[in-house]
Amino acid sequence: MELHEHGALKPLVVSVTKACELLGDKNRSCLYAEIKRGRLVAIKDGTKTLITFDSIERYIANLQRRIDSEPASLASPESRRKRKLFHQRRSRKRAVA
Repeated sequence: MELHEHGALKPLVVSVTKACELLGDKNRSCLYAEIKRGRLVAIKDGTKTLITFDSIERYIANLQRRIDSEPASLASPESRRKRKLFHQRRSRKRAVA
């Protein structure tokens, strides 16, 4: 185990449940999707899946970079709401067709 800047021990790996908690209560299927996309690193210990703590830290850092690089107009709550409505309407049209 390594030390954090503030002196606490940093785990090398965490369980899927703990990883979900660390990522803001992300659900398990989203977590596995991120593993499949290569954004998180998973290892197996027998039947147990463990997530590397370093990959969780990198994942969070990359999220912050995406937020920082996103134009302010795209980051505003109003813009997010408009994009969400657009995608909902588009998926409904596809479902009807």
